[in-house]
Amino acid sequence: MQKLFIGAAALSLALGIAVAQPAATPGNPSLSLDQQGKISEIVTNQTPQPLTGINFSLAPGVVVPANVALQRLPAEAERLAPQLEGYSYLAVEELVAIVDTNSRKILSVMQRMRRQENSK
Repeated sequence: MQKLFIGAAALSLALGIAVAQPAATPGNPSLSLDQQGKISEIVTNQTPQPLTGINFSLAPGVVVPANVALQRLPAEAERLAPQLEGYSYLAVEELVAIVDTNSRKILSVMQRMRRQENSK
């Protein structure tokens, strides 16, 4: 019984690591958690009014409709993640989607983040 539990725990851990660290593939660059946080913060600061009420799913692999305007990723974000040079983004409610500018396909979705200021 103990061997079964250990085996199940090891499998669970291995699957968790595989899900948490998606492999970078051509056309689908992966971002570290640090890169995601910083890029989200940059985009959030440049996009005070995100879109609301969209009629498509904001998820990797979804193609953004042609009638939805994409914004070019800021140069600062491209410096943090050079693999995203030439990509666009879409800010929707509390989410940021990184979008392939040519295919309009969503590559990744992350939470919109703001830098926490110390208030005394």
